[in-house]
Amino acid sequence: MVKGYNCTNNDAVSNWEIFYADDSNIYLIADDYITYNYIPANSSRYKPSQGYYYLKGAVFTTSLLDSYKGSASITDSRLKALNNNYKYTSTNYNMKAVAYMLDTDAWSVYAGEYADYAIGGPSVELLLNSYNKKYNQNYVAQAPSSTGYMLGSNSSTDYWIKLSKSDDTLYTIDSPDADAYWLASPSANNSSSVFMSDYDGTVAYYSYNTDAGFRPVVCLDSGARLVKNSDGTYTIVGIF
Repeated sequence: MVKGYNCTNNDAVSNWEIFYADDSNIYLIADDYITYNYIPANSSRYKPSQGYYYLKGAVFTTSLLDSYKGSASITDSRLKALNNNYKYTSTNYNMKAVAYMLDTDAWSVYAGEYADYAIGGPSVELLLNSYNKKYNQNYVAQAPSSTGYMLGSNSSTDYWIKLSKSDDTLYTIDSPDADAYWLASPSANNSSSVFMSDYDGTVAYYSYNTDAGFRPVVCLDSGARLVKNSDGTYTIVGIF
């Protein structure tokens, strides 16, 4: 758990967890799905619709997706790097859904004092980088076309994978409020499929109008530092 991180939608997230760190940035993730009322609208005043079955579920709508151009809506190199293997040429609905999730203006309500930016959830590459580093695994995400990604281990890829550790809440949450959360990556399965991380450790493709939750991700400024406390939590001590 990270202490000392505050944002506009502070009440939406009980705790932030360290999701991944590389040579430049530290990424935090919400420890649970956010409730529907805290899912932000974009500049066109569109947001996902309330889910069919779950308190914290939501579905993408065509009105929301049609307010984006697809790949052309993602111009920031920092955001493109989250889907580093992807070919940014798609106008498909699955890429429009990703454009909403990577809309830093919409998700700025989660970007606090020490944040570089906030987005609606991790990309599949970010999730696998985090998982591989933590558990010394070799899961990969490869984009054979602009439709999206296929997943696998080494050279064997498919449209889904099952993580070897299915009970780590950093990656999967088994909750009555939602049984999966959206990932900010399109699937190669078809033009309407977006990846989700399911409650049982499955990372797979689902139609954009499937009911799932959101777990915002914050990329901290490159100068932000975390100090480990005696109780195992971390505190942001500022930017150097």
